[in-house]
Amino acid sequence: MGEAHVADVAGIVLAAGAGTRLGELTRTTPKPMLPVGGRPLLDYALANLARAGVREVGVNLMHQSDVIRRYAATQPHGLELQLVEERELSGTAGALRLFEPLIRRHRTTLVLYGDILTTMDLRLLVEAHHRLGGVATVVVHRSESSNSVLQVDHSGVVTSFLERPEHRERLGTAWANSGLQAVAPSVMAVVPPHGAADLPRDVYGPLVAQRALRATPLTGYRCAIDSAARYLAAQEAVAHHAFP
Repeated sequence: MGEAHVADVAGIVLAAGAGTRLGELTRTTPKPMLPVGGRPLLDYALANLARAGVREVGVNLMHQSDVIRRYAATQPHGLELQLVEERELSGTAGALRLFEPLIRRHRTTLVLYGDILTTMDLRLLVEAHHRLGGVATVVVHRSESSNSVLQVDHSGVVTSFLERPEHRERLGTAWANSGLQAVAPSVMAVVPPHGAADLPRDVYGPLVAQRALRATPLTGYRCAIDSAARYLAAQEAVAHHAFP
């Protein structure tokens, strides 16, 4: 894949959450800094962004932010990191307001949930986002248990985005949100201007109504490290998969 496919791309890693479901693991360590295979979880996300040609990355902070700041001071992967501390959690969509200048300076911004470990080549997400032509493109995978359930038509247009749907068991295996997305600068017109806001509820819902949300399938390994069991699974995965 050539440079033309990855030029003018920024990144954002959402890293402010407390990770309370991980219990003692995150009492003194922020979830993005949990060691996985000898590296902080955040390092995998940043390496993946660097591989995709990204040079500027925004990272929001809150819980145990000093730990992330010390790591960022090492200039990992040669990236220019923009760290923004939150006083109160603004949510996955509200956090985009913190980095609005960054988003508006670039044709595309990759937004990664900070607890996702994946081998997916993010250049594929950038290419899909440009090809499909939406305001935002989400990576999706097949799941029987996700809280975010999508319906996608044959052209990649998301026709339904259900967050925490009732009677989940009736849906069977469905497309689920993978926590990886690409957005255009025009997404800021949809992000609520004030208060905490959530990407699925407050941004993707309106974009679905406008037929402006797209989806592309996950390639490779992915794990959302949101429990002690999944943290152990991620530790095992690094021994069997090639990560950037």
